[in-house]
Amino acid sequence: MSRRVSGLPDHWQDYFLCVLLHMVFPFFPLLMEKLLTGGIQLNSLMLFSAMYPLSIGLSSDSKLLFGCTILISLFFSVAYGVVAASETPIADFEIYSLVSLIAIFVIHLLERYNKHVVDRTPFWAFNTTSGGQ
Repeated sequence: MSRRVSGLPDHWQDYFLCVLLHMVFPFFPLLMEKLLTGGIQLNSLMLFSAMYPLSIGLSSDSKLLFGCTILISLFFSVAYGVVAASETPIADFEIYSLVSLIAIFVIHLLERYNKHVVDRTPFWAFNTTSGGQ
């Protein structure tokens, strides 16, 4: 008799779906720009570095991460405005951007592990009843 191949448990599916859709998918425009033009413009990186932390912070359960991401978003928003007004690039901007994005990503990755794998909180509460009730 054949045995069923078991799928991933729901809590792991929730975790991986969260990582894919909530944390990785927002990088898609930068990936497309890199693939289509061979590089990422500084303006694109600056806008992304301002918006991504904000979106992560707003969905975080951590007050500290929320506050830090607001400050990071504010910093990169101001930097974008300064560069747009003066057309003078900020020295080492790519490094600041990369460090902040990696730090936010890793911290939120661990937070989401606790939320979805340890605490078993669903990523999306899909309706499983018939009739849409």
